Amino acid sequence: FENNKNYVVFLDAKTPAFTGDKIHLGYKINYDTKKWYNDLNIFLEKTEKYFNSKIIIVPHPTVRQVRNVYYNKKFKVSKDIDASNKLIANSKFVISISATTAVSYCIIYNKPITFIYNNQMVKHNPIMFAEMNIMSKDLSTNMININNKFNKDSFNQIINKKKYNNYKYIFLT
Repeated sequence: FENNKNYVVFLDAKTPAFTGDKIHLGYKINYDTKKWYNDLNIFLEKTEKYFNSKIIIVPHPTVRQVRNVYYNKKFKVSKDIDASNKLIANSKFVISISATTAVSYCIIYNKPITFIYNNQMVKHNPIMFAEMNIMSKDLSTNMININNKFNKDSFNQIINKKKYNNYKYIFLT
């Protein structure tokens, strides 16, 4: 996939399939895991069709070696330790469901990123939603609620170079 530029990278979070940090800190987060991944798989399938591109899922680094049974089997899942770095460099764009540090590769390689969320995140994990909202504003990117209607224009396809450079200066130097 590294040489084929007709793919979109999806950066997945640890939860809900696996226990996340906030649960260890005492937060009670009750997701409907099956619904979460059903909604996500439908969203990713539509995204493939809109952009005539393959989706490559990059799981959170702490769970890359564990099989996530909820992913649609048609999607490729990259479990390489350096998957984010290698795949983002040649991707069309990136989708993320969290304010992950892997976004730094989007900044480095000047790749557009779109953040996604769902109704469950807003209701059950407002901290995660707020973190992603802040990062989205810092980078001047779009956010899509996958439980609502969306189309190709909902995705961020250009970058704000000024915001990306500011992010580089503040967070990557």
